[in-house]
Amino acid sequence: MGSEMCIRDRLYSGPLLLTLMLTNRCMTHCRYCYADTRTQVQNWLPTSRILELIREAAELPVQQINLIGGEIFLHKDWDIILAELVRHGIEPEFISTKIPFTEECLRKLKQTHYKNLIQVSLDAIDTTVLVQSLSVDSSYASEMMRGLRMLDQSGLPYQVSSVLTTYNCDPRTLTDLFLFLLSLIHISEPTRPY
Repeated sequence: MGSEMCIRDRLYSGPLLLTLMLTNRCMTHCRYCYADTRTQVQNWLPTSRILELIREAAELPVQQINLIGGEIFLHKDWDIILAELVRHGIEPEFISTKIPFTEECLRKLKQTHYKNLIQVSLDAIDTTVLVQSLSVDSSYASEMMRGLRMLDQSGLPYQVSSVLTTYNCDPRTLTDLFLFLLSLIHISEPTRPY
């Protein structure tokens, strides 16, 4: 009789996974991106309601809540939200970003106690390529490289992912990116394609 109960019991009694889109604002306007970052969302959930939803999800119990954007680091309270997820043990498996990290951003990230993977998207280090493909200003490449060096020294786990496009597919551009990535000491190898 006891083994029958185990067979019929459900492994999960509530939702397994939830996704919160914190913002549709982005640092870049990638020519290959499908997301609508130009439409201004008028009715965002207040942070207090997001925190309530996290607590409700933890009680269900939801196993994981993913954070997406746009760029999650552009939400004014991203660190408060992430810290609440970590506190309940339902933080994202990874966070994807194209933001150039700053000392303050990395300090806040460490204060959340988030220990999972940070996936940094970087398609090139060539300024011309990035200006053309991402519609960023000419300082973006150097800011990204400086931010990646800081992230590399931070002790936080991270990997770098690239999208191959007509803008960055020439051998020189890819070699320059590869050589820069080789200079990073603590970079993780991708565990799966994203």
